Amino acid sequence: MNTDRFKRFAEFISVVYPVGDYPRVMSVADARGSLAKELEALGYYVTIVDPKVPAYLGHIKEEFRAEMAQDMDLVVGLKPDQATQEIVRAVRQCPVAVVPCCNYWPGHHGDVREAVRQEFSRLGAFVSEEVLDFPGRNIVITGEML
Repeated sequence: MNTDRFKRFAEFISVVYPVGDYPRVMSVADARGSLAKELEALGYYVTIVDPKVPAYLGHIKEEFRAEMAQDMDLVVGLKPDQATQEIVRAVRQCPVAVVPCCNYWPGHHGDVREAVRQEFSRLGAFVSEEVLDFPGRNIVITGEML
């Protein structure tokens, strides 16, 4: 496992979404807590949502649903697979940063990043992208309501 990707994504988050403005983060599909640990080291309060996460310390052992983000400042997902669509829909609750990986978008064939961009736009969110410094799927797409 390339642990550097968690650190790089956390660093990106800290620059774009400073902890002073976005202290409460929901990390989706992070069962091992690798991203959460990096974010916590930067001062964020992190809640993990993943059906495989041990249910302790306020983490949620369930499939992520967009409405879970209603009290969060930010939702993040690093290669969240099947949770990608719900993460994008959470933009109605708070800003979102996601590094999509595989195409688990129902009804979409092709690059999942295009589906992510289209859904953010359909929901009326401002969309931006940046390439992170690690190998493999490394494009973070952010969405925020204007």
